[in-house]
Amino acid sequence: MINNEVKSIKGFSLIELMTVMAIVSLLVAVALPILLGFRNSARAKTFIANAKSAEGEIQSWAESAISHNSELRLHDTNCDGEVNAKDKTNGEIFTGGIAKTYVECRNYGFKETSPWIDGISLWKFDEPAGDGQITLVQTGNRIDIIAKNKTGEILYKETISY
Repeated sequence: MINNEVKSIKGFSLIELMTVMAIVSLLVAVALPILLGFRNSARAKTFIANAKSAEGEIQSWAESAISHNSELRLHDTNCDGEVNAKDKTNGEIFTGGIAKTYVECRNYGFKETSPWIDGISLWKFDEPAGDGQITLVQTGNRIDIIAKNKTGEILYKETISY
């Protein structure tokens, strides 16, 4: 009678469990690189979008700094969300360096960080261009925007002249 009771208990055999584990492992091995690829692609797209949006903002800052009254405050240079007496005047932006002022605003006002490298800021001023960062290099009336991923590949490069 004991043998009949043991035989009537249903369950999975060791071979069935190992087969299921092998199939699940195979699915994870195939899906994981795909998911990581999507994540890296999304990081790169956001990174490039940040660099492109900076282009328009920097151009606006440059045009204001050279074409309007030097005592006016037209831009939120400390990135606190409003233009007030705490912001730099057009003259201060121009003499302090448009690129440097912009980088300080983004790093200290918005506290933007690299999407690839923990603990470093997203924005960098001057050369050499940093890996995982957007670097602004100002030479005279020209600003180069260089965005490099974590391996040093240039994802975006544009020059603004004013």
